[in-house]
Amino acid sequence: MFSRYLRGGVNLVFAVLLAAILSFVLAFFIPMMGPEDSLLRGTFEALDNWMLFLMVGAVLASILAGALVEGNVGGARR
Repeated sequence: MFSRYLRGGVNLVFAVLLAAILSFVLAFFIPMMGPEDSLLRGTFEALDNWMLFLMVGAVLASILAGALVEGNVGGARR
């Protein structure tokens, strides 16, 4: 389980770095996506705002799923 926590920590570092890079890149592309009230532009603005939260949630969900799998290995054959 310790290795899963270690990989989760490394993934969190990469998630923060990737979110920063994508936020920087999206700042140039969002103004070119049409009018301000369009669905495409609103979707990408929401993605830009919530990207880090979604990535951290995905990493935490993967750690939780791994913990559930490792905790239920012996109890599955009752």
